[in-house]
Amino acid sequence: MSIQRRMASEFRTQCLPSPTTNDTAFISPTSNNSSASSGTRKRTRIPPPPSSTSGGRMTLFTLIYISLAVIILFLSPSAYADAIPLMLSTNATLKNGKEVYKEYVARGKHVDITCTAPVPDAELKWYRLVNGQPEDMDKVCGVPDVELSDRKKPPVHCKVNRDVKSDSVIIKLEIKRVRKEDNDTLGTVKDFRKYMCKANRGNNEGKKEVEVAERVSATRTFDHRGVMSLTVTEGEKLQIYCDIHGVNSSDFEGSNPKVELKWTKDGEDWNPYKFAGPEDIIKIGRVEETEKGKPYRSGYNITMAERDHRGFYTCSLVRRDDKYQSDQYAGPSLEKKDPDKSVEFTYYVRVKDKLGALWPFLGICGEVIILCAIILIYEKRKSKAELEESDTDGSPDQ
Repeated sequence: MSIQRRMASEFRTQCLPSPTTNDTAFISPTSNNSSASSGTRKRTRIPPPPSSTSGGRMTLFTLIYISLAVIILFLSPSAYADAIPLMLSTNATLKNGKEVYKEYVARGKHVDITCTAPVPDAELKWYRLVNGQPEDMDKVCGVPDVELSDRKKPPVHCKVNRDVKSDSVIIKLEIKRVRKEDNDTLGTVKDFRKYMCKANRGNNEGKKEVEVAERVSATRTFDHRGVMSLTVTEGEKLQIYCDIHGVNSSDFEGSNPKVELKWTKDGEDWNPYKFAGPEDIIKIGRVEETEKGKPYRSGYNITMAERDHRGFYTCSLVRRDDKYQSDQYAGPSLEKKDPDKSVEFTYYVRVKDKLGALWPFLGICGEVIILCAIILIYEKRKSKAELEESDTDGSPDQ
């Protein structure tokens, strides 16, 4: 009985609340003092166990919580299902300790993204995220590009190809011509967005996201195709600019813009106001057109070109939206550039003299005058020689 009583005491100490001071304890046996002679028994109080009520309740709640967690763990198959490790063809960079996948491509160009599941019989699908909602690319792709409907045989906008092997499954998303903006008239959406590759195999699943971002590029219109130069006449209007793709209007706003842009002339920082005042130069910065899918135009309109404006001009830009570092990208600076987020565009500006067309004309006139003078002198000398010869033939000595 002593063992059972000790076990009961330990159970009461750990799990049950301790008795209060008003509770009556066990009755002690009859003592040998004077009270025993009177036939009465004295009640003695046993002190409560050392444990508190809150400690017992916490232990009980802990046991119940652990039991429920174990039951949920075994009843939910997704809780113990293994995640399928997916591999993307795009290189990953670290951002806040997480892998971030970005594929850079220029607008209107072709892009391929491959997703591989290293397990057999896995079901792979590509989704594009539109307003946070996934859209199955199998339902989107495979139809002709409506924006190229004027062609005789318009190509498909995108394709999804699958390759099932004995130890893996590969799915490739091909976008033939990346769209920059939405087209409400044709019902098309831009392709610069996030895409998700998702794999399922029984209770196992896996997914990874990749963002298709626009690569930074720059260009401008020239007088002749294929010639990276511009020719103007002194005193005429001169436009020095470059059209930049891959940036948005919001990138140029705020006290800390996401775009670092500068101009250089012949390898040195260019100050366009060095040879002209502010009233003669208008800065170009059309950010409103970037919302319509058009490039951002940066540069200057110079009302009167001068000879000092001739030279090599370079438009340098770095997009600083990615603050993290990777093995290929050490940070946003013009000294070390990521080719996907930076660009340098150089061309030559020729400034002709306003009297430049007159000098060739004067040169030609001079050549004609000299030639006529030579001919005239030659003819005069020839005529004089002939006259002297005729006089010699008609003399009386002969």
